[in-house]
Amino acid sequence: MKQRIFRVLTATLALSLMPACGVAAQTEPEITYRYAELSEADNPPTIDARYFADRVEELSDGRIHIEVYDNAQLGAEKEAVQGTQMGSIDICRATVTLLADFQMPMLNVLGLPYIFKDRDHYWNVMNSEVGEKILAYPQEQGTGLVGLWVTEEGARSLITVDGPVKSLADIKGKKIRANNASLMIDTVNAMGASAVPMAYTEVYSALKQGTIEGLENIPAGFNSTSMSEVAPYYAMTRHITSSMMVVMNEQAWDAMSEEDKEIFREASADTQEFARKTAEEYEEKALKELEEKGVIINEVDDIEEWAEALKPVTEKYSEGYEDIVAEIDALSQE
Repeated sequence: MKQRIFRVLTATLALSLMPACGVAAQTEPEITYRYAELSEADNPPTIDARYFADRVEELSDGRIHIEVYDNAQLGAEKEAVQGTQMGSIDICRATVTLLADFQMPMLNVLGLPYIFKDRDHYWNVMNSEVGEKILAYPQEQGTGLVGLWVTEEGARSLITVDGPVKSLADIKGKKIRANNASLMIDTVNAMGASAVPMAYTEVYSALKQGTIEGLENIPAGFNSTSMSEVAPYYAMTRHITSSMMVVMNEQAWDAMSEEDKEIFREASADTQEFARKTAEEYEEKALKELEEKGVIINEVDDIEEWAEALKPVTEKYSEGYEDIVAEIDALSQE
């Protein structure tokens, strides 16, 4: 009887010690980061964000959690960048042309009209030393932000309410929405239109009410909204490659262990490659679905006319960065 009691006590003690070891390995507090995304749930940038969150969670064995807030839940694009600088948001995605206005003017180079010949040219640049400089740039500028990865979501083209746009004459004087980036406002104005800076969340109602007569966006962005109901014309000007960067609050980054930073670096590299593959797939899918929705898609008559009209924008925003523009141009041959 005594031996049986001893065996039971011994087994109980062993069992009590085993979970204790397991708990010790799992009692590190879960780290949660807030990721602000402007796009809707089914838009490529949001899909990329969730992929990144999943990779970080996987690589950290569930220890690090990233909560993705899509559809501008944490504010419009400019507010999200400001929040990330201040630390109320940990991570956000923004277009490089908007980030440029946050003491990062060199990023405007990536948004210059027609600077990239095609998608392959863009990725030749981003996977080169130029791409490394671009990612390091926010932190070097003392912006309170750290670059994680870059990607593109296709070329931006013109969406209008009343009739197709085939030449510059068709857009002259029209009120066209632009985001709050200086380069984007100047680009729309250089087309001969009248730029109306506006948060993306306000665009649908503005189109419906006639406050604006159009906007410019990528195919996937256009397709993921109901805007085709009120603006069914899409002119493929492809005037700017929509280049984006995901940035993190620098204090949050500095507080991380080197191990966690390496997890973020690996997840960022994986996400950049994932985003590259999905961007083209979603663009093709979006164009097909837009046609099915009744959107009238057309090529412009003379793309050189548009490039010529936008030359003053290129000259203005490339000033002082001629070397990097030359490097980008050289990589179009690879």
